[in-house]
Amino acid sequence: MHPGINDREMHQCLAALGIPPEDIGGIMRRPRFIQKYTEIKLRDQGVRLSTPPQTRFQPKSKQEIEDDKKKYTAIRMLAPSPILKISRRAQILNLDFDRAKRESGLTRPISLEGHYVEIGLSQDFSQTPLSGLRPIEISRMQAHRTHKGYYLLCRVVSKAAPLGENVFSTVEDPTGLVISACFNRLPGLARTQENWDELDLVFPHGALFAIREPRVEASTGAVPIGLLVVDSPSDIVWLKSSDPTLRGVTWSFPDPTNATWRKTANQWKSLGNSYFTSGKHFASAIAYTKGLEVTPTAYLLTLNRAASYLHLEYFRAALTDATTVSALQDISSDEKLKALYRIAQAEYGLARYEAASHHFQECLSLSPAYIPVERWVARCSQRIRESGAGDYDWAHILGEAHNTGKKLDVAEFTGPIKVGMSPRGGRGMVTTRDVKAGELLLVSKPFTIAFPHEFVNTHRILTANCITLQPEGPCRHALIDRTVTKIAGNPELYELVTALYAGPSFSAPSPDFPPVLSSPSAKLSNPLQVEVDIDTLLIEHICTYNAFYLKDATRLDGYSTDKERFDAPSALYLLPSLFNHACSANTIWYNFGDVMVVRAAKDLAEGEELTLSYLADPKHVPYATRKTELAKHMSQCDCEECEADRNDGEEFCGRRAFYLARLRSMAEISLDAARTLVRSMEENYAPSRGPIRPESSQARSNLVEILADAARELPSLGPEVIAEGIKALEAAGIVVLDRTVSVEVSEVELAKSEDEVGLPIRTSSAPTYDVDMCVRVMLRMASVFHMGRDMKMAKRWLDAARWGMLILSIPLALILPGADRSCSRV
Repeated sequence: MHPGINDREMHQCLAALGIPPEDIGGIMRRPRFIQKYTEIKLRDQGVRLSTPPQTRFQPKSKQEIEDDKKKYTAIRMLAPSPILKISRRAQILNLDFDRAKRESGLTRPISLEGHYVEIGLSQDFSQTPLSGLRPIEISRMQAHRTHKGYYLLCRVVSKAAPLGENVFSTVEDPTGLVISACFNRLPGLARTQENWDELDLVFPHGALFAIREPRVEASTGAVPIGLLVVDSPSDIVWLKSSDPTLRGVTWSFPDPTNATWRKTANQWKSLGNSYFTSGKHFASAIAYTKGLEVTPTAYLLTLNRAASYLHLEYFRAALTDATTVSALQDISSDEKLKALYRIAQAEYGLARYEAASHHFQECLSLSPAYIPVERWVARCSQRIRESGAGDYDWAHILGEAHNTGKKLDVAEFTGPIKVGMSPRGGRGMVTTRDVKAGELLLVSKPFTIAFPHEFVNTHRILTANCITLQPEGPCRHALIDRTVTKIAGNPELYELVTALYAGPSFSAPSPDFPPVLSSPSAKLSNPLQVEVDIDTLLIEHICTYNAFYLKDATRLDGYSTDKERFDAPSALYLLPSLFNHACSANTIWYNFGDVMVVRAAKDLAEGEELTLSYLADPKHVPYATRKTELAKHMSQCDCEECEADRNDGEEFCGRRAFYLARLRSMAEISLDAARTLVRSMEENYAPSRGPIRPESSQARSNLVEILADAARELPSLGPEVIAEGIKALEAAGIVVLDRTVSVEVSEVELAKSEDEVGLPIRTSSAPTYDVDMCVRVMLRMASVFHMGRDMKMAKRWLDAARWGMLILSIPLALILPGADRSCSRV
């Protein structure tokens, strides 16, 4: 043992964790415990320990995921069998000790890449109310069985311990038999590894609940040890001691409730305030609710809970609580002001900006000096302009979007589009009038979103998607958890989310969107109680088929490595999910922070279907890669680009993909090599191929960049820059009207408008991707004309570049540093 580490210290440490004295000796003799305890003490003393080497990024393979799926399916098909009833004390002690290890950092080091969780596997959830079920005891339960028609009455008898996304606890039934329980996707407990007090607040000793139609699994060893598995948080029905379900129930063992949890309303309020101040808003909402259970008339707890709900984005619940307090007669003016302020904030969160502005104005009438309200009123006015007319401050939005993982404060906007029937069958989005290329169609905020920076220095939970047989990063997995959590706090949104397409395993959704609600929306009465039956398997399918990887408008180069793509930010959007796909789509979309902006890429007629590319990369993607990425959506894409690629044949497509990968991997390339690459690309198109040739466009764009740099020293290269630029634009799908390549001295006719001078390109359509590349080419061409003092042509190509930037809503300087200065000179 290392000097300075003694038996007495170790004994005191274990005793402080609640380990029984008779078990401490055996634990202290375990080599693994001694090793970890020594490491912790050495760190405390400032000794630097070597860290395990980083492993190469290697996601799970398709075959590994398929094998996992087969194993799980085989287990679910096992016949029901008895479960072993192990010692009550051993079961409780085992989980308490596991919790103690985790809480003290004595568990095995976390994998650098994280661990995988399978999604898309068979799950259970109950739709039968508790009153329609009969009680069952653990002694009558069987492994590998879902006990339909029954509920299990439970009481927590051990500390809860987190493992990845799950929470484990030991529960007893009234007879005193115990069983370990695994709870999946519990709202508010996604980060319980660091928040032990939140975990204990949800699962304190003695907590009472019923599990509807419980499922029991078992270990695969010779003796099956039972494990109660709760897939959906809505299957848990939390009970008060006065609940009719408990009438006549006698427990074999004394109530294990810790006396520290028997508090007055004021004590719960103080605890809730402490949680709120430290940013633990879910825990604070629970504490305030427990205080209200003690004293239902303690309206300050209701007012405080409204503030917690606002931070959790449970806006309807916040509105209900704040409205309840506002309606009271005997409250102070300060309390009235707080209630009105929270009503206004809830209305703002619900995107009811006029109502929010009205309530903020009420706050000003009560307290004219309440400075924060004035800022809120201004924000409401801006949101009303945005949602009504699509009037956005794009420069400000772009500045905000540069902050990684920024959630922007903007309103949603729906332009001349609506949900309609697609000519291909099913739902789609169509125009409600004629639309011009570049016109703003939609600004959408995410239902849920996850950014990679949120998982730095934390245990990463990765996804083995058994629906697509593909591995997915931590953002995709978090998206599912957050969708369940948001629905739990906003039960009225469940029917909205489940109206999205969920793949061929589920019934086709109704053509109506938003859907007509089948019944009055459930209301949140307790942050712990999920008020709507959640089919978590359905949510997993919806996220699989509808989630988007973000296309960051501040980073138009896309994802440069496989790991970046694997870890890419992911979001679930509602209305954008109703667009059907085309690689050569007639809309173009990008993300500013968390906000998706969709613009028309072509002139469109009234009633024409709108298509949107589902591909994650903002740059052109080779055919084979597109086919793999789109496999979950369709057997093959029938857009014009994919048809042209199939007509070219696999060999040509494969060679072009090779040359494109080579181009993107090269840090520098000579002028001769760039010319050779263009010839190689062109040689690998079928003679029947039309003018749109995306890979050739990228190769020619690269040649234009190199030629333009060389033309500064050799002006004679200027015509070649312009000629190659025209070819690059045409290969990207832009129709060039003015093919002038000669440079003649001219001046800009300032008296003429842009329409009178005319753009050198047709503006009725734009590329679906690589618009930024086309803009760079136009700027290089304008630069060549500018160097030759042909100001008229320089201005025309500059105006063309500005038109391209309208499609992206991005300043020129982001595409080409220094462009704004050179443009001002033109």
